[in-house]
Amino acid sequence: MAATRIWHDKLQQATDTATQATKLEFNRAYSEAFEAYVRAGQLYLWLVRNLHDRSPPQKSDSDAHVGTSKDGAALLSSSFRSSLSLELSDAEMRDRLKRSAAKVMQRAEKIKSARNDVRPVDRHALSFEEQSNALAASARIGRLAFPTWTDPADDEFDAGPGIYLDSDPQPALSPTQLENRASYRRPGRRRRDQGAAEGEGNGGIGGLDADGFGRPLRGSDIVQDVVTDCSFVAALEVAAEHDRRWRTRLATAALFPKDPTGSIRPSPNGKYMARLTINGTARRVTFDDSLPCYPDGTLMCATSRTGQQTWPALLEKAYLKVMGGYDFLGSNSSIDLHALTGWIPEHVFLRHAGFQREKMWCRISEAWSKGECMVTTGTGHFGEQASPAYEGLVPSHDYAVLALIERSGRRYALLMNPWSRPIGKRPGLAVPLDEERAILAAQAGHDGQTSDGGFLVTWDDLCSHFDSIYLNWNPERFRHQLSIHSTWKGTGATANPQSVGQNPQFRLSLEPDEKAGAGAGAGIGIDATSTTDETEVWLLLVRHIEGKQSLAPDGEGNYMALHVFEHEDRQHRVYKPRESRRLGSYVDGTHNLVRVKARAPTSSGAGSTAYTVIVSRHGPSSNVSYSLSAYSSARMSLRELPHAHPYHEKVSGSWSGRSAGGNVTHPTFMNNPQYAITISPPPSSSSSSSSSAAAKPAVLCSTAIGTGPLVTTSAGPLTSSSSSSSPSTPATVERGGSAEAAKSSLLVLVESARSLPIQAQLVWSSGSRISHCVEGDLALSSGIYSHGIAVGESTSVQPGTYTLVVSTFQPGQVGPFVLSVECSTPIRIQPIPQEGAGMYARTIRGGWSKARGTAGGPPSSGAYEANPRYRLTVSRPSTFLARLKTVPVQQRLDATATTGHSGGDGDKLGPVDGGDEAGRTSERFRPYINLSLFRLVEPGGGGGGLGREVATSGPYVDHVCGTAIEATRIPEGEYVLVASTYTKGSEADFTIDVYLDRPIELVQIHA
Repeated sequence: MAATRIWHDKLQQATDTATQATKLEFNRAYSEAFEAYVRAGQLYLWLVRNLHDRSPPQKSDSDAHVGTSKDGAALLSSSFRSSLSLELSDAEMRDRLKRSAAKVMQRAEKIKSARNDVRPVDRHALSFEEQSNALAASARIGRLAFPTWTDPADDEFDAGPGIYLDSDPQPALSPTQLENRASYRRPGRRRRDQGAAEGEGNGGIGGLDADGFGRPLRGSDIVQDVVTDCSFVAALEVAAEHDRRWRTRLATAALFPKDPTGSIRPSPNGKYMARLTINGTARRVTFDDSLPCYPDGTLMCATSRTGQQTWPALLEKAYLKVMGGYDFLGSNSSIDLHALTGWIPEHVFLRHAGFQREKMWCRISEAWSKGECMVTTGTGHFGEQASPAYEGLVPSHDYAVLALIERSGRRYALLMNPWSRPIGKRPGLAVPLDEERAILAAQAGHDGQTSDGGFLVTWDDLCSHFDSIYLNWNPERFRHQLSIHSTWKGTGATANPQSVGQNPQFRLSLEPDEKAGAGAGAGIGIDATSTTDETEVWLLLVRHIEGKQSLAPDGEGNYMALHVFEHEDRQHRVYKPRESRRLGSYVDGTHNLVRVKARAPTSSGAGSTAYTVIVSRHGPSSNVSYSLSAYSSARMSLRELPHAHPYHEKVSGSWSGRSAGGNVTHPTFMNNPQYAITISPPPSSSSSSSSSAAAKPAVLCSTAIGTGPLVTTSAGPLTSSSSSSSPSTPATVERGGSAEAAKSSLLVLVESARSLPIQAQLVWSSGSRISHCVEGDLALSSGIYSHGIAVGESTSVQPGTYTLVVSTFQPGQVGPFVLSVECSTPIRIQPIPQEGAGMYARTIRGGWSKARGTAGGPPSSGAYEANPRYRLTVSRPSTFLARLKTVPVQQRLDATATTGHSGGDGDKLGPVDGGDEAGRTSERFRPYINLSLFRLVEPGGGGGGLGREVATSGPYVDHVCGTAIEATRIPEGEYVLVASTYTKGSEADFTIDVYLDRPIELVQIHA
């Protein structure tokens, strides 16, 4: 069997990979060895999970379908290897595989812990193991498991000593069924030696036509009862009508057992199976023949109008077992028909601005007339003021389209309401009854009469009064098909279609098909505007369901989309699509079809055609599996697109409250989320210095952000450097005598809600929190603020530690974001705490005033001690930090002080500056300022004498965020804090934020 062959090939592959890893480690190729050990471990674990495939299965003629690529299982050998493994029992083999997996993973962990330059191992989404795991994980829906389909043996349905009883619980009945006293009953079984049927008159289902179990039904013969599954019954109706017209077996193809001719037959032991396309592949649904019935024994589920056929009820039961029971949440008929037949589903929104009824008629009528397409339609919510045309229609209801007719220049559709009981009123938009009979009588094989629930409407009325058209297309009309199965990893996705960098991305290549001949791009249902130089590629994205609640949108929303771009020979993924490129529409269903009009590849000249396909999702951040299928008349290949760089890190954050600081022109800019980004040199590089600061090459970004110039002087407290001054000179990393060779390539991506304008800036720093930014400080920028996504990229970043600031345009714009950093060399991301985080805080409000004699100016003015001064008492050695900021005139504040633990609201202590003239600062004039700390020579002394300077904010600056004394350790004692301006007589209000790692004792001396 193929599954057994694959298992043994994978065992040999795991052994070979582990051996290769050992050789690579011995040769000191540690990154390659690390990856090989991890791959080997993954293979061993896959072998454990699929141990049931180790020996040939007893009852299987086909194998689980898993999409492959040229990177996947297509490379496997067809011969059995490791025949020795058959000598071990399953328990012994499982134990041996687990030990092997543990051994190789331990080696991988040792390499990782010893080497910080080991490349991370990317997940190969298209590998056989990953796809097999995705399908296996999706086999469980709710509490039930539905394995990948294998054809059953005939003896599974043979009569035995007893009838078959499903070990799974019967599908839950709906509230309406329970109100009508429904119960499960089994059909009677006709004994071979008796004329009566077992069960009849004894709690069974009576009146069934056992001899006509497989008798073909017209679409109008199948009806829905009280179960709210109009979409499924309408799908059965159009499939049955297709079988009648084109002698196919679509309606019953999914049901087993079958007779030698391929027709369905009753199961002697009451066991049935359905082959349903669910979660990306055909799956086996096993169930018994118990069916919901009224107290009198008639079926309370889908059946024929005569009530004598049970196969519609059996298929309904199988489908609703998967969907969680008879209390069906609802679907649309194209999805249900896809599950029954595998035909490609398409949802056409009639209210969409781009819908063209003429073009749509031409597209589907030809395909329908040739049996290549099945059509259903659905209404929406009518509202209270619906027009008379809606009378007789059921809101939010699906109808089967049993015929498309064109006569005397007019177009019609024959609709069927699946309800078993007439609605009581002929729909208001139906054509007159005489006209309907005449039109239908002219159709071959039709007697001109419609069954209850059937009516004829014009195409224009259908397009005007219904909400959607559901189409299903024969997949065999495409010469080439491929499918892949993978998993979205939960990343906190955002509602931003421009944000695609972290979504799965693939390179779809179309290649010439020598067998196709001329006009390979044409086909039934293909866009009529397509030329011989074009072909259509259809891409179907299916989100795997996990249970009943995942069938409908939940409170958080669960949307998906497919984006397709011309590839442009890209070798890695798209991070920010151009505005001119095509973005798909997000839908909240489980199936999404995108039809792409592509340039037809030719064997000469243009050659192959390539596109980037992005699978995008917005919704809960949990992992979700999906399947992607491609259909085309051209040969295709699909390759996963890698990240731009081998090393990548991702963190989640948010702008909220204080951290929503706005752009650099606001004093709160420094409060934005900031991260220390450490970029390691290439593995073969060696640093000439132990310094971790980054070298500063030419500015790589065009964004110019300026503030006033630095002012320095030789007098007074201007000798100490701080974050307000230029960064210290970093070490230069060299490789082979060239610093240029040691540079790294870096990509920074920030993703948020589309409503937020955001920006990312990488600043030359030692990884500490920055308070302002000028053009010369920038190593990389995402450019101007853009909504929902910010991308910055450089190919020449020196190794070292930087500070990354992510900001919104205005203060107070809040929301979550995801930060991703990719680099050609190892990187590390660490969040930088807010200034003063974890320390006690106190805010002082004061001002410089000529009237009060407090505008003393710098030390060289001769009146420095007249500036506002505050006495700080420290009882034990402490860490001290303070920031001085001028207050704009619009923020006129009462002269008060607050104290508390940093991040808290603090306690009001009353006035400390006694200012009676507030509001002197102008937005057009912001003085150059300085803050300095002196240790008193005589503790407890008065205002005379400042003592020795122990800390200063550095040069006088006019930054919008003010200036700060960086965190410094000070011994116990008494200190004086002085706030000054560079120009004597300058007037302004200010605040001083003081932080200490113990309660603050601070009093005003002079203000």
